[in-house]
Amino acid sequence: MMKKLLGLLFMLSLVVFVACEASTNEETTDSDTYVTEVAVVEEDVNAVVPEMDIDVEEIEVSRVSVVATSPAIANILYALNGNVVGIPTTTARLPEAFDGLPEVGGVMETDFELILSLEADLVVIDAAFEARWEDQINELGLNVFFFSSRNYDTFLESIQGLGEKIDENEAANTMISDIEDALTDAQQLKTEDEGPTVAIIFGAHEDFTLAAETSAFGNLAYLMGARNILNDMDIELDGNFIPVSMEQILLADPDFILRFGHGPMDNVTAAFDEVLDNNEIFQQLTAFNEGRVVNLDNTIFTESINLRVSEALQFLGELFYGDQE
Repeated sequence: MMKKLLGLLFMLSLVVFVACEASTNEETTDSDTYVTEVAVVEEDVNAVVPEMDIDVEEIEVSRVSVVATSPAIANILYALNGNVVGIPTTTARLPEAFDGLPEVGGVMETDFELILSLEADLVVIDAAFEARWEDQINELGLNVFFFSSRNYDTFLESIQGLGEKIDENEAANTMISDIEDALTDAQQLKTEDEGPTVAIIFGAHEDFTLAAETSAFGNLAYLMGARNILNDMDIELDGNFIPVSMEQILLADPDFILRFGHGPMDNVTAAFDEVLDNNEIFQQLTAFNEGRVVNLDNTIFTESINLRVSEALQFLGELFYGDQE
């Protein structure tokens, strides 16, 4: 009898032990599954989120890392809240948030080996340099977005495309809306059926050219109703700029002469004053004698459209259609 009782107690203990062990293993398995599923969500935000009691919004998602290869692009990325990990080498002022970031060279001497070492998700390059860097880009297998600033429309299209690339669509849409509103406001300043005729002179020192309507700045003047004097000349344009002919400018005698160039503004102004204002033919122009020769701020007016385009449009509207007395 005693032996049967002891055997029964032994079997009962064994059942309890096995049940506890199974319970322990089951809890461990559930815990492991939970950790694994959370890790998957962190790595792939497009994955189907498993049903679990967690706040998905609290999971940290890595942002698109990007390298800017020009000052204008760097400023645009900053305005779009881009995760910039590399900046151009430049004397231009960049946002303080970029202080200390690796410098990848100037626009004409970009260090693509250094860019490759940064392991960025995206490299943004001015579209004007696409042909120059195409071979190196393909050889290194870089993911590149070419940002075009050659005119108003391509500028807005590039902002839209870049916003999509770096997952900042809302910021891009806001920026585009603000610029479009600025154009609308500036165009409302137009009080005449026909805008003024303009000659747009670009250059520095003694190397001056006339900018066509197809140039970036020429396009802004066109949007504000101005007519470029090159449109009425019997000239076959090969590009956006042609050498200056004082005789041709005098023959056209434009309402406004707009001048801009590279380098410190004081140096640019001095060059224009010395070479053009002292020219006898230039002195015969109506615009010169009536004070409508304007040296433009070259941080706003450049060879390409930039983030200060709203200021540029407002300035041109007030210049062309404001009180001239």
